[in-house]
Amino acid sequence: MQAEKIKLSNILTELQTLEQARRSSVALKLWQPEIVRLVQEQVVRQQPIDPQFRHYSLEMEAKVCREEIKKCRRRIDRNRLVIEKSNKDLEFLTYNPTQNLHEDVPQKRMKKLKTEKQSF
Repeated sequence: MQAEKIKLSNILTELQTLEQARRSSVALKLWQPEIVRLVQEQVVRQQPIDPQFRHYSLEMEAKVCREEIKKCRRRIDRNRLVIEKSNKDLEFLTYNPTQNLHEDVPQKRMKKLKTEKQSF
């Protein structure tokens, strides 16, 4: 799950740079001062492929990562429920009602019970 989170964060940062390149390419079509135009051309030239195609593939990868993270969380929750149920079943199976009998009865009453048993 940690690997998927790291992969997702890398994809999101790359999506941000692609969005910046897309904005720069749109801005190049408008009239701008030469200095601003040079900076935007440089940003567009740094992108090896068309930003739109890469943007779509990165969005799909991000969706896959999010789905994998959701699946991992569901598995963890399901396993936690199974463990809790198993613990309850184990408690039920190992419960011994006579084990705690003497702890609940006060000492004076225990003496009475002992003397009554001896008299029979």
